[in-house]
Amino acid sequence: MICLVLGLVVGRLAIEHANEPAMNETQQSMWSALEASGDYDPGSVHLLGSRYGVDAWEVTRSNGRQQCILITRGSSLDDDDAGSPTAGCAAPEADGASPDEGDESDSIQANLAYTEDGVDYIAWANRIDDVNGDSVVLLRRNDANAGWDWRSQYTDAELELVDQLEGAGLDGETLRIIAYDGDLPVWTGFSDTGQCVAIVKDGVASHCGELTPESAPLELQVDSTVYELRVGYERGDSLTIYRGIDGAGEQE
Repeated sequence: MICLVLGLVVGRLAIEHANEPAMNETQQSMWSALEASGDYDPGSVHLLGSRYGVDAWEVTRSNGRQQCILITRGSSLDDDDAGSPTAGCAAPEADGASPDEGDESDSIQANLAYTEDGVDYIAWANRIDDVNGDSVVLLRRNDANAGWDWRSQYTDAELELVDQLEGAGLDGETLRIIAYDGDLPVWTGFSDTGQCVAIVKDGVASHCGELTPESAPLELQVDSTVYELRVGYERGDSLTIYRGIDGAGEQE
């Protein structure tokens, strides 16, 4: 049996300094400005990636005890058109704490408001650690003047899955990806019968019911894999994947 404990996974851009993207001239200027600002540990500024003309960075504070991300636009922190980048940081780790003793309850989020071609945008990035302890980040933006369209958060491929999930009775507006099983998104959302855990693989497979911190988890078995969804007061929903389970729900 293989047991994988997964929290909410909202994107999968791996933060690996060895594979750090090459910086163009604009990004190099911003990197220099961030390093010179005095707000972050020297040498801790690393480019994660870019989208929509904005850049996501990983930085640290307090001699590496506080992990942060921020998003920027342009080449200078003093450029009025670049917006006002603000770092989102995790709680500082205690002195001498191991990586497993850090605060895992929250993802790190950073926002950036800016105007481009007369349109007001809000760009945002979320960073969490995946099951292997690798950091992943999602970078998105929304038109600040437009009404919220929940479908805009998904790619075209994900929207095809959303349509199938809605056809199976799940409320699309409540859907979100709780984790990935390899490349397979695992979804949670609500139907008329309660909260659901679901996947789309040769059709929709789902299990729905009442889910509270005191109740038994929701378990969805597909072939020899079981997706177990729990909810907690502080950490919200979490998913555990069990492999090698026989038809009776027992380990082979």
